[in-house]
Amino acid sequence: MSKYKILFSFLILAVGLHGQEVLTLETVKSLASKNNLEVGLGKLSAQSAAMQVYRANAGLTPRIDWNLNTNGAYNKVNQEFIDGRTIDRYGRTFAPNTNITLGWTLYDGKKMQTRYEILKKQSEFAAIQAGQTEDNVVFAAMELFYTLSRQKELIKYLRSSLPYYEERLKITEERWKIGRGSKLDFLQSQNDHNTQKSAIQNEELNFINQKAMLNLMLNRPADQAFDIEEVARSTEEYAYETIFKGAVANSETLKLLDKNIEINKLSIRDLEGNDLPRIGLTTSLGYNFSTTNAGQILLSRNLGLNAGFSASWNLYDGGHNRKQIEIARQTTSILEAQKSWRCPESSQTSPLY
Repeated sequence: MSKYKILFSFLILAVGLHGQEVLTLETVKSLASKNNLEVGLGKLSAQSAAMQVYRANAGLTPRIDWNLNTNGAYNKVNQEFIDGRTIDRYGRTFAPNTNITLGWTLYDGKKMQTRYEILKKQSEFAAIQAGQTEDNVVFAAMELFYTLSRQKELIKYLRSSLPYYEERLKITEERWKIGRGSKLDFLQSQNDHNTQKSAIQNEELNFINQKAMLNLMLNRPADQAFDIEEVARSTEEYAYETIFKGAVANSETLKLLDKNIEINKLSIRDLEGNDLPRIGLTTSLGYNFSTTNAGQILLSRNLGLNAGFSASWNLYDGGHNRKQIEIARQTTSILEAQKSWRCPESSQTSPLY
């Protein structure tokens, strides 16, 4: 009966191992991109920044408002006129009015156009930042995958050497029992055997912990069972120049620096627009109505269209705007120095400045 139980247990274990999920490197990369919460938040932030890019957000469109208000009054009226007439009664007044107004900034030193360009660059910056977050998460998942692969091979090696420790333990024990060897040799081989078993257990525990970390990174239950596909050894040779050029071309850090430089130079252009005049159009179409029994005019109706231009030009602000432009230029110089430090061979400059 015990033989059948052992055979049944072995079959259950075999079925469990056969049905266990096997993760490949490509699967890990795909799950990290789709399921990781940090990647998801980065993509949502990029979408939010993209939603900010519209002309009205930069003030490039007119604004039309419908205004409605009304007021009334009830009071004691006592009036005496020069011709001898008098009014002495309780009076009421009702005066509603409504109008539609249009306001449109026609020119403000191209500040609106500059702000619209800034919104575009900020959206591009957020998209690159989301891509960098995704790349970092995928890289961390790949690194953990390769760590698991190395750990798996290490455990396999440790287990393969365990029979030699067991054989040595048997030999030294037999030699000690028949008087052909020292007990110290037996104790030493026993200690080495226990050390090897302890090392296997430690590495297996590390393997379990690393699998839990990968599961959490992929937004899965920490105890979800899986195995990893054996990694094929690559024999491809890499040249330093090729790797360097690829790193420069695909570096999100450098791309983010470029976008920061572009945004900062656009900010300088926006500040320079403060030194130019601002011209706007204002117009309104309104209807006013008033009725009263307390005065000489009992009823009044007015319907009219008003239109005009407004202009303003700051002549002096204590040098505040000039100082802000100097600060922005200094910030641009710092960003360009950071880019030059990170990539000395890259000397690209933006056409915005």
